[in-house]
Amino acid sequence: MKINPRTRRAFLQGLAGATLPLPFLSSLFPDNVLAATPAQARFVFIGNYFGRDIDFWYPKDDPTTPSADGVLTSKLSDIVGDLSYSLGPAFDSIRNKMSIVRGLDGIEADNGHQWSMPLTASGTLNGSPSFGYSIDAVLEESKRFNASLTRVGALRTTASDSAADSSFSFSSKGAFGQALQTEWSPQAVYDKYFNPTALEVASVANARKLRVSNQVMEDFKKLYGSTAIAQSDKARLDNYMTLLTSVEARLGVDAPACGKAKATTGKLVDAESLQSAMIDLEVAALACGITNVVMHSVRQVSSSIEVNNEAAHSAAHNNGAKLADEDKSVSQHAYYTRWVMTRVAELMTKLDAIDDGAGKTLLDNSFVLYGNGESRGFHTFYDMPVVIGGGQGKIKTGYYIDYRPRPLNVVDSGQHLIAGRPYNNLLVTLFKAMGFPAAEYQKFGQPGFGSYGGYKSSLASHYGPFLAKPDDALPFLSTG
Repeated sequence: MKINPRTRRAFLQGLAGATLPLPFLSSLFPDNVLAATPAQARFVFIGNYFGRDIDFWYPKDDPTTPSADGVLTSKLSDIVGDLSYSLGPAFDSIRNKMSIVRGLDGIEADNGHQWSMPLTASGTLNGSPSFGYSIDAVLEESKRFNASLTRVGALRTTASDSAADSSFSFSSKGAFGQALQTEWSPQAVYDKYFNPTALEVASVANARKLRVSNQVMEDFKKLYGSTAIAQSDKARLDNYMTLLTSVEARLGVDAPACGKAKATTGKLVDAESLQSAMIDLEVAALACGITNVVMHSVRQVSSSIEVNNEAAHSAAHNNGAKLADEDKSVSQHAYYTRWVMTRVAELMTKLDAIDDGAGKTLLDNSFVLYGNGESRGFHTFYDMPVVIGGGQGKIKTGYYIDYRPRPLNVVDSGQHLIAGRPYNNLLVTLFKAMGFPAAEYQKFGQPGFGSYGGYKSSLASHYGPFLAKPDDALPFLSTG
């Protein structure tokens, strides 16, 4: 086993030169090394498309307790039963490590779906976002955030049955507003990031015949049996190896594989297992320092492994008018959203199960954001769906937070559209919480982050006070 104390990373070695990066094991490092290298922050985004049925999204009762800044809040721990229909029991174990945020508007409404909206706070310009950077691209290109020189700046995935054609992520490092490619196959992610050495010395098919966890097993046994490793690190190491071998078993790494993800092994037969396999790989990649940035797109809306955009799109446009085939008490859109949000809870829960040292979990040290390409199914960006988690103590968790000023400013009574604050300030809040001064996240010579034009002229006085301070963090949510 090799240890690199400068980066707090350890590797198992095995057959054919295979190496397996490990999660941080504190007992292998002297105290002075630990003190000099604080926990690395991570950024994790998980999102989907076509908005949500707002009637089934938020907790039943609006927040009523005003903060010192006048923001209305309530504690998630005080909510009896599920947080909401969409945010079901899968979130129960992490209520104190997440917050539901309401009243943030994409203020550049363009009457169209813009996948990048939750990460660029912008509308569409010739098929690309009108603001050419997503938050993850800024993090990936930042020496401040990626100082540990991870193997990959960002791991972007769209777990699917075929190559993905949608991306939340955009960069202008080359040309303006270029979409950043995503990985669609868990098998490809495994081969690329967890079995690199084996792939160099054998064909892809042969490399897949041997699980990398098998190749390093002897080194693993020696480390696990060492008196130099604490019991807490043994548990962490055992959990990590269990996670990896579980993924390998589901991928059928013992056998050659080819074709689509669902045909890779015959074992990823539904969307739940496909999503779980990709989530496990993402958590492992964050835990062992392969990347500090994970972007996870959810394109399915049910157990069917094939992406059916038309079904999701139709349900979104019908919204509350069409009852779900599976549950007549809710709309089809809400039923689909509950399935998606169960994947969000799975990712956050698995992050929370990984010990990241100093009594913190991987979730604690990650800034997790759930977002959507729009607010609802009828092409609007008012009141964007936001769930946030983790945050290293720099964002407030455990709350339902409502940023809509009182009295409510009703934009459209028929559609129940109410003006809140610019969504842009959420992304600014995250940048500041991750230690970025304004000069390092501002792009194209403008203050703030994202696009700030395009809202209705009648709302100029409403948004004006917020737009006057584009680099302000959101009150209450920000603890800094």
